[in-house]
Amino acid sequence: MKTFMNEHNQMMRLTEAIENIDQIGGGTRTGNALSSMKTLFKMAYRDNVPQILIVITDGKSEDGVNQTARDLRQQGINIYAIGIKDAVQQELEEIAGTKNKMFFVNDFDSLKHIKLQVKSVILTYSFFFFLYFLVCKNVRADIVFLVDSSNSIRPAEFQKIKDFMQSFVIKVDVGLDNVRIGLIQFSSEIREEFQLDRYSTIADVRRAIQEIQQIKLGTLTGKALTFAASYFDPPRGGRPELKQYLIVITDGEAQDSVKNPARAIRDKGITIYAINFKASREELEEITEDQERLFFVQSYDALENIHENLTQIVCEKSQPGKDDF
Repeated sequence: MKTFMNEHNQMMRLTEAIENIDQIGGGTRTGNALSSMKTLFKMAYRDNVPQILIVITDGKSEDGVNQTARDLRQQGINIYAIGIKDAVQQELEEIAGTKNKMFFVNDFDSLKHIKLQVKSVILTYSFFFFLYFLVCKNVRADIVFLVDSSNSIRPAEFQKIKDFMQSFVIKVDVGLDNVRIGLIQFSSEIREEFQLDRYSTIADVRRAIQEIQQIKLGTLTGKALTFAASYFDPPRGGRPELKQYLIVITDGEAQDSVKNPARAIRDKGITIYAINFKASREELEEITEDQERLFFVQSYDALENIHENLTQIVCEKSQPGKDDF
């Protein structure tokens, strides 16, 4: 393996270095190659600079890629996968984490036809990365995730919910003086994962999110909302003098009433957003009181498409002098 991270900071020298690399030959151990990227990206890390990995492959990997790719994404690395000819599309999706970040061509000559498309996607991501940095920098707010952990959610789908929360967290200015993050799971029972003043770094919050274990029982959303109300109080690390948000993620209709518990939360000045897969619009409007605060997604993969929008909304509304919509 030959790498150039941090070695070439001029276009001409980088182009020359790429021209001079020699093909290794041998098999296709994509998982092993992905694993080696972890250390390289850590060494090259710079504050407020996006980290992007483009994987180009023409065949099925001889080792697993799912976990190593997920580890990289959890590290904050945005992965794009380009498959050629005999590449396996499911494997490309496992690498990229979503179909929106994978490309496929039938032969090597066709790579030139997707060059502008790939460039456009990456430039768009980089633009929004810096936009989030500018909008979210120095924002002060309390954000609690209230996550449905019922048995109607399959393990792979629950992982996508965790990926969504991790993607959200990496774009805000996490810190005890800035954005505090809390997390509660609910099913037929409620599990307090961590309160608002538990973690002070993005890395710690993301690790804690990844370690949560699904409950897999019923869906008592009303009970969970009642429990969540006190999570924003000072004894739990809350700062009522700042903007406070509850983000509810659920995949089904509640088995109890949500109207009064949600109203009690809103009466404390807390803004509620709801992300839904199957629940009724009427029920979710009872939770948020405003359809503009609802996000309906058709699949768990589509979560990738809304975290950027939700992050920007929360950061903008948390700026001093801004009112909630």
